[in-house]
Amino acid sequence: MKTYLMQNDDYPLDVSLFDTLDAMSIETRALTLPADHHDMSALLDGLEGGLIFFPAVWKDLFCVKLIQEVSLLPVPFETIITDVAPDVSNLIVAFNEGLSAYLEAPVNAEQLQLIILRARSRFEEKISQISTARRLLEMTLPAASFDRSRAMLVRSRYLGKAFVDLANRTGPLFESKLEILLVSSSSVQQKQLSRLLKTLGISTAETGNIKEALQAAEEKEFTVVVSDSILPDGDATKLADRLRKTSTSMPHIIVWSSSPEKAATLLNPENHIDEVIVKPAPETGIESILPSIIAVIYRN
Repeated sequence: MKTYLMQNDDYPLDVSLFDTLDAMSIETRALTLPADHHDMSALLDGLEGGLIFFPAVWKDLFCVKLIQEVSLLPVPFETIITDVAPDVSNLIVAFNEGLSAYLEAPVNAEQLQLIILRARSRFEEKISQISTARRLLEMTLPAASFDRSRAMLVRSRYLGKAFVDLANRTGPLFESKLEILLVSSSSVQQKQLSRLLKTLGISTAETGNIKEALQAAEEKEFTVVVSDSILPDGDATKLADRLRKTSTSMPHIIVWSSSPEKAATLLNPENHIDEVIVKPAPETGIESILPSIIAVIYRN
């Protein structure tokens, strides 16, 4: 199991971590903390699994997004944030997304050794789970393929009707005033999606957390709500539950997530979430989410 130290000029690791690891004779490899969380997978591509230490960057929940990117990799890694005492609410979000440990600075040998032992145990458990999952996949592949095919047929039917309606200038995109509520802590992401939807004549409203989203839903009825899976004051399941209890007309809920493996859990009927969209990579383009949005609109 390798040990990686990730930092950059703006966000350096505490020097005590280097000193303590050196005193423990633990070999490390230096990596540059990326400016864009989407670059994390490329940075770790081809590397042997192990521990990744990086500093806390809570702006725009950047730490959490790094952890989410790491969780998508086929090779397991354990993420450890090293910094001064954290904000508890931020730390809860990070652990919910898979953070292995938070190492407070300045670092001491006893504390570091304990965290490494725990992280190694988690790492070995992940290796075992991957092996088990592969065996189960081999056993269930025919049934899983059938379920995916059936879901794709349903979506294709909705999209086919949408194409016909577009040609005839009829249907929900022309006959109804559609308005979508975007809930995200990323203003850049919201602006990109808002511009895209407006080209289809769909109006949008933007909010940054659950509290603001509920206030907006009280003032106006939305056809669809597109939300990040993780928000500053909760998650998408909490938002869907609150909307279900407070809205007179329950909107369709689409969750925008960086973790495709969480889709099945999010789509449990009790969560009242209609669709989960995996966030596209930068080279893919944000247009890739349109089929899911249009299919949900046509479910009425």
